Parts: sequence; structure tokens; C-alpha cells
Amino acid sequence: MLRLVEFLKHRKARKDDKHFTEFSLDAAMRGMEEEPELYSENDIREPIT
Repeated sequence: MLRLVEFLKHRKARKDDKHFTEFSLDAAMRGMEEEPELYSENDIREPIT
């Protein structure tokens, strides 16, 4: 029984971490759509292959 409780606690903690990560990424990127682009593909010195 204790193993099940520990498993459920761990699973809930992972879900909470995922929700926080998604929220913080959304918050960090909020408003970026309206910002002017600072760089273009012409600024790339070494292409990624």
C-alpha cells in the first residue's frame, strides 16, 4: 500500500512540474509575436545540417 501511495505522490509531482513548465514558457513568450525580428537567415554564419 505504501508503494502505491508513493507512486501516486510522485506521479502528481511530475504533473505539477509539467504544468508549471508549460505556464512559465507561455509567460516568457507572451507578447513576442508583436516584437520586431532582430535577426534573419542571412545572419547565420554556419548552417545547421
